[in-house]
Amino acid sequence: MTGQATRRRFLETARRRLNAFWGVPALHYALGLPGVATAMVGCKSAEGVRRATEAASRFSPLREAELARLLDRGKVLAAQWGTHFGPVVAEK
Repeated sequence: MTGQATRRRFLETARRRLNAFWGVPALHYALGLPGVATAMVGCKSAEGVRRATEAASRFSPLREAELARLLDRGKVLAAQWGTHFGPVVAEK
C-alpha cells in the first residue's frame, strides 16, 4: 500500500470513528430537544445518508452522563470557535 493510500485509509477510519463518537450523540441530542421532530443532516455520500438514517431510527434520549459529556465538549468547541457560530451563552 502506498503512503498516500495508507493516509487515506487512516483518515477514513478516523472520520468514521469520530462520527460514531460525536455524530450520533449530537443527532440524538438535537432530536431529544423539546419541540424538535426533525433534524437536517448534511451527508456527502449515499453511505452517509444510510448511517444518518440508521442513527435516527435508533433514536433514544441521551442518558445524563452522555448529555453532560456532549455539553462539556460543546462548551470547549464554542470557546475555541468564539463567535463563529454566534455568541457563547451561559446556561441559566
